[in-house]
Amino acid sequence: MLHTMKALLASIAKVMPLWLFWSLAALTALSCIVALVLTIRLLMRRRGRGPVMVVQAPETLPDAPGGSLRCYRLDAFEALAGSGILQLLVSPSGVFAISGLAVSGRLSGQARGESWRLARRGEPRQSLPNPLIACRTQLPKLAQVLGVAPDLLHPCVLVAATARWSSSSECPVGVYFSAAELIGDVRQRLNVVFSDTERHALLARLDGLLKPAELAEPVTAAPAKTARHWLRRRSSSPVQAG
Repeated sequence: MLHTMKALLASIAKVMPLWLFWSLAALTALSCIVALVLTIRLLMRRRGRGPVMVVQAPETLPDAPGGSLRCYRLDAFEALAGSGILQLLVSPSGVFAISGLAVSGRLSGQARGESWRLARRGEPRQSLPNPLIACRTQLPKLAQVLGVAPDLLHPCVLVAATARWSSSSECPVGVYFSAAELIGDVRQRLNVVFSDTERHALLARLDGLLKPAELAEPVTAAPAKTARHWLRRRSSSPVQAG
């Protein structure tokens, strides 16, 4: 081993001075140490801060999706304040109570499971309460306010577009990732639970409680009276004879 080292140094001395060789070796070792320290600091900083996730709010359904569907917002409805239900979609197949879920990542879980799992890249899995169950628990109170049977109400969760359902489990019924997906599913349902008379009575009741935006009369401001208006009025007024 020692003989091999002496032979190696002798061969290096024929190419460059030994002091230059040791200087380059020390500089290389110092550069590697600095790079290692910077890498460790960067990893620790990212671990403490976590990845940057962009979370969008769930979509909002239009007040008149078309056909026999009508949607009502519950923003200012005090009777259901704090229920988590954001909108009501009235259709011949029932009333759909829509809650929102603003998250980012991959969701997984069961329709009647107590909790769902949320997975994000670079982070451990999180557990969050099942929003379908939270929405379903508010249906008796909603049915009492609307004056309909509880079995005519359906819980729905509209998830933000920044989330996806994991491919490892099947997406539960009532979970949607866009307003168009929810409206399309409701239109395809063939079961009719409301007659035209019952549905129009329910719509009239909701119009009194929650007037949708498309029914509100637009408020038009009166045009300001300019100097030309007063001059025209003065010139058109009859001159009284003295």
